[in-house]
Amino acid sequence: MPIRSTLKTLFVAGTTSVLMAGLAFAAAQGTAAEAEVMAKKAVAFIKANGPEKAAEEFTNGKDLIDLKDPDHGKLQEKAMYVERVGDTYVGVGICK
Repeated sequence: MPIRSTLKTLFVAGTTSVLMAGLAFAAAQGTAAEAEVMAKKAVAFIKANGPEKAAEEFTNGKDLIDLKDPDHGKLQEKAMYVERVGDTYVGVGICK
């Protein structure tokens, strides 16, 4: 796989994962089923619009860089639902 394609895949997967996990956490801790639904919506968007447009749209959301854990460092078990779309990976994380 060429380096540009690999970087693009990592970028889309990373930004999608962060965005979706951040949105789920910001609203409230989501369930595994909700994570799967969110990932499938992202996959459908990628299939309909391509990975470049998806990366643009997924990173166009709310800036979550300053989002803090309300438990102040309490360790939590986490899980992630991941689905592959061609060379792109979409992941949505949840706290258990």
